[in-house]
Amino acid sequence: MDIIRNAVYRQLLASNFKPNWEDLPLQNRKQASDLFAGTIRMQRLLDFYIAQIVDKKQEAIIQMIFRMALYELRFTDTPDYALVSEYVDLVRHYHPKAAGFINAILRKATQNTLEEPTDLAVKYSHPSWMVKRWTATYGAEKTEKLLQWNNQRPKHTLRVNTLKTTKEAFCADLTAKGIEFDKTKWLPDAVVVANLQPLLDQNPIVQDEGAATVVKVLNPQEGMHILDACAAPGGKSCYMATLMENKGRILALDKDEHRVTQIKES
Repeated sequence: MDIIRNAVYRQLLASNFKPNWEDLPLQNRKQASDLFAGTIRMQRLLDFYIAQIVDKKQEAIIQMIFRMALYELRFTDTPDYALVSEYVDLVRHYHPKAAGFINAILRKATQNTLEEPTDLAVKYSHPSWMVKRWTATYGAEKTEKLLQWNNQRPKHTLRVNTLKTTKEAFCADLTAKGIEFDKTKWLPDAVVVANLQPLLDQNPIVQDEGAATVVKVLNPQEGMHILDACAAPGGKSCYMATLMENKGRILALDKDEHRVTQIKES
């Protein structure tokens, strides 16, 4: 059974919108994250497809397998035969009696052209009320462009740890690895990459540009004493320490004990 699909399936059924991939090897986590996020992001469209090949809505444990499989069929380059085989194996592990049904439906899905929706809200898996409001405000053409942009996979902002290296050396290392990168809009000591996979074994500092910009606006200086009262998972506190060159004191707190552990890990 495929470990990535198995991990994603368990996280989706648990409605865990902050999935934990610690049980997966580093090289598999990006693929798991893509499948997890894509299945959630395009759920409304996926259910539209499923309704074309299944007579009635299935119980949640089966519906989720259909969603994952249809996402891969529609949005990835996974070969059809491999996709069917892997999901039949997955369902055999959890729901053996449904294996024949899943096999038949997925084969049907790979052999038939699925009808595409005309409703923009369904096509881009957004709430109808939101699309209706945007259309009234911006018009149909601009709304569709906005929906397309909103469904793009996010890029990753990597912050350079200037206590250990320079941005120039960091960028040279990315270039040597064949990793393309762009400048950020607000942070001089960070870059944006589309593919994080080749860097996972190096524990890169991934930090949302907005969160890091808050620290830049604060402008922490050497020798300061700073209280970060809602610090988890710890990225901003670490960035403050970097800008202070580890000279000063930062008290990083959080009311959630589990999240305090995340601060320590950061």
